[in-house]
Amino acid sequence: MPTLFEDRFEGNTLSDAWHCRAVTYDEVAAPASECAVVDNGLTLSVKKRGDSYLNGHISTQGAFEFTYCWVAARIKFQPYHGSHGCVWLAPTTGYEVGQSEVDIAECFGAHDPTRKSGVSIKHSVYWREPDQGYEEFSGARGITPMDASYFRKYHTYKVRWSAIGYEFYVDGNLSYSTIAGRSEKPKYLVLSNLTKAFEVQNMHHPIDTYKMHVKWIKVWR
Repeated sequence: MPTLFEDRFEGNTLSDAWHCRAVTYDEVAAPASECAVVDNGLTLSVKKRGDSYLNGHISTQGAFEFTYCWVAARIKFQPYHGSHGCVWLAPTTGYEVGQSEVDIAECFGAHDPTRKSGVSIKHSVYWREPDQGYEEFSGARGITPMDASYFRKYHTYKVRWSAIGYEFYVDGNLSYSTIAGRSEKPKYLVLSNLTKAFEVQNMHHPIDTYKMHVKWIKVWR
């Protein structure tokens, strides 16, 4: 199983494979390099600037792209509702028909202040059908419930992307699989901790608690 890409975020700078990702959809503000900090591990944070929020959001677009692989990351997500962390695969040619976005693991944090109810980790695939317009998508989603201690621990989230479809794993256990949204065109890695407009109203905790920590990410075939 040759390793095609691996980053353990050692030292104090991002490798040349990563860049901060500017986007055109619903983030409150564009990402800032100060929100993606390497210090023997990667921390993606949220920061407030005036009335706006800056987000940690990086990708390997243009530097490392691939097809049909295993992808895994060791992550500790943010604890509260108010931002959402995600490790995902983005399509290199945009959301054209025959492409797809693959959210390996996405976490919106706990909605209840005590976090006693735990959270759900979402595994999603999004794609566009031939009869759908620019802002329209189809999707398939699986959910892994996590207990209230999830935010204290790192977990390993993994996907197997093949010609057959997608298999999603949490800590080595198969959580969800689907043949929906199959695609054979290249994708690139994205790590993000985003605050969207609908989430800001639920940001009731100190902003420095909205941090997503990544120990490593790996791609192999």
